[in-house]
Amino acid sequence: MEHYLSDLPLWSDPAAKKVLADLCAKHAVPVSVLEDLVAIQRERQSQERADGVYQAITEALDQMD
Repeated sequence: MEHYLSDLPLWSDPAAKKVLADLCAKHAVPVSVLEDLVAIQRERQSQERADGVYQAITEALDQMD
């Protein structure tokens, strides 16, 4: 999954990553959940159909329970 995020400034820039971590902590959202959601979106952006995407999103969000 890391390869889906490493080119994004939010994950490659230390200052931006700290802002992200602070916001996630403030809103009680694990950074790993956000990473999973962004990776799912990037992984599936070229698909014409959203087949299986809702299940993947649900699994990522279930980490918050």
